[in-house]
Amino acid sequence: MCVLMEGAQRAQRIKRWTQHCAGVILLLVVISAGIAVARGGLSITTPDVAATPTACPAGDRLLAGLPQPVDLEAEQRDYPEATAATWADGALWTANESGLLTRWNTQDGSYKQYRIPNGSVVRSLVAADGQLVAGTDDGSLWLLSSGRWQSARACADVAVTSIASDPTGAFWCACPGEGLVKVTPSQDEVNRQVISASGRVHDAIQDIRAVAYDPALAAVWIATRSGELLRYDTHRQQWAEHLTLPGQPAIYALLAEPGGPVWAATAGGLYTYHDGSVHSCPASFGAASRSLARTADGTVWVAGDDRIARVTDCGASPSVYTDADNPLLLDRHRLVVLDETDLPWFIGRHGKVHFDATSWIAIDADVRRRATFVPVEPVQDAVSPPRAFPSPRASYVDWLRTWPRPSGDNGRGMHFLQTHQYDAIEAQRQINRLVQLGVRWTTVIYRDHTQLRRTAPLFQAAGIAVIWRPFVRPYQSYVSWIEDVTFLRQRGIAPYVQLYNEPELEQEWNGLCAVNREVYLRMLLPAVRQVYDAGGYVGLQLMTPEWLRATLRAMKAAGMHDVFDRVFFIPHLHGLNHPPHYTEDIHGVLGFREFARVFEQELGFVPVMVAGEGGWRPGEQQDNRFPAITEALHRDYHLEVFNWFRTGRLSDGEPLPDYLFAFCPWLIADPVDPAAWFDSAAGDRTLTIEAVTSLATFERRFSWDHPR
Repeated sequence: MCVLMEGAQRAQRIKRWTQHCAGVILLLVVISAGIAVARGGLSITTPDVAATPTACPAGDRLLAGLPQPVDLEAEQRDYPEATAATWADGALWTANESGLLTRWNTQDGSYKQYRIPNGSVVRSLVAADGQLVAGTDDGSLWLLSSGRWQSARACADVAVTSIASDPTGAFWCACPGEGLVKVTPSQDEVNRQVISASGRVHDAIQDIRAVAYDPALAAVWIATRSGELLRYDTHRQQWAEHLTLPGQPAIYALLAEPGGPVWAATAGGLYTYHDGSVHSCPASFGAASRSLARTADGTVWVAGDDRIARVTDCGASPSVYTDADNPLLLDRHRLVVLDETDLPWFIGRHGKVHFDATSWIAIDADVRRRATFVPVEPVQDAVSPPRAFPSPRASYVDWLRTWPRPSGDNGRGMHFLQTHQYDAIEAQRQINRLVQLGVRWTTVIYRDHTQLRRTAPLFQAAGIAVIWRPFVRPYQSYVSWIEDVTFLRQRGIAPYVQLYNEPELEQEWNGLCAVNREVYLRMLLPAVRQVYDAGGYVGLQLMTPEWLRATLRAMKAAGMHDVFDRVFFIPHLHGLNHPPHYTEDIHGVLGFREFARVFEQELGFVPVMVAGEGGWRPGEQQDNRFPAITEALHRDYHLEVFNWFRTGRLSDGEPLPDYLFAFCPWLIADPVDPAAWFDSAAGDRTLTIEAVTSLATFERRFSWDHPR
């Protein structure tokens, strides 16, 4: 819910959030909603819907959720692609296409940036004997030691794509078009030797891509882009083995276990070669593997195009984490290196992912934001949410029991961020806070189908049920209702979908046309049918009983009687400065009962309700008969509402109705809105956060849990 601020603060807020605010100006939401204090009660008036409307926009502006020409998350910063990484000198070193080489101290967060003296781009990195060695795109090796650079020629005129060091201090370099080159620096000179080859070996190594050194065999392993694997015996100075992997996949990286298997990361997945036998590892799953690293205990970490894997043995089932199931991995695992504690760091364009033996941590490219998470493996045989519901008129209890609820349901909710301007790291940061608060329900605004796909798995992994609300105006038609519901069902996620938001209020019409019920219904009715037919749960959200009644009658007139079996309602229960027991009108947290009466009159039953917004904001005092909301009242009032679901009693002593599934206060976090529990310029709601966090664990019980 947006808030009207005073003076400059109000102007700044409206300028910043007008295009993206998810809610409406409640309470003194005043101007547009027409809230007026009158003799001890509040009344709400809506604009005259019979008035001649301003023409609504046409063309694409009538459509919401269209595919973006540029991904908005990537558009925030066009980060260069990572090209190389290694661990050296107690720090993580990464290079990228812009020519930057960065040393990042992961302990204190400090970092230092370098550029190769001749401006070339680093294509390969290795640490050896206390120095950093960089292979560049102009064919040079650059050695950094004690803050000083030294250079040596490796490749004649192409990039050094891979480097391996041996115990003698020599560097073995992959030079495409030239072959394997040995570079041996000394104090006086640098010796460069192109390893000779003939026949098929000569032809093969022209396509060299990666090298690895095996100290047990004193051998260099060479991999090519055409799937060939060769071994060079450095003692005998001769080529010893030459084989081709099945299907000739391009090989991107090699890992040589001393005296053991050679691991190959390829375009066709992960392979091993040992004692004349080639094996394809299950970690492949048909996807490309790009980089790999082996720990002292034999674990091999693999970075692929769209996944990472932890492999203990090529023939064993690996742990595989895909981008689709773990959005925090997206574009964060082009490369993998091990730190001095033998733990993996995955590096990509948009940041890094680290496993610290206890937790997984995603870090953005600017290393300013991070979020811990628990990766999940691909969903297998997901159980689709129920689609066939019993009749609520024939068996109301059975009907209510059919609606999916989260495990450990305690009715406790929280509205997520008030805009769709968030990436996976920000989403995970806030989800971690929801988990801290014991939240099991939330309302989430999202931009389009792409963002839904990148966000839903995060909430699913946290066990939080979501009311999904695409950002769509009352005069717009959203293009992905069916696609969204289908995706949620395929993942086994309950498809609770809110179709529109607060259509009575001018704020939602964005100044482009006047509030008009006919226009809203013209958008709503096709959306209802699309969501229902796709197997979704149809969420209605209205601010006034009058508009709710009109909406239900329009649905009935359109012959949508079948739809009501899967309709639920999302009341917005803002308390203003009224205490939880306030019952004089709908402007309190018990206001949902007025909407329940409308449903009973129009449908003959009351649907499931999840309060998608609500609660109190510090400082509010719209009704001068009651005290302003202090931090203490903010805490006490919210605790009282959350306790409805523990005690089974509302604040006025009435039984908690089974149909009220959850209450989601406004708002988990926001930099401006003082209602936000975290991150607000007005400070965190510390008293409330501490009190809610300390609530005892319980599971909400319904009337059917108390047999008579």
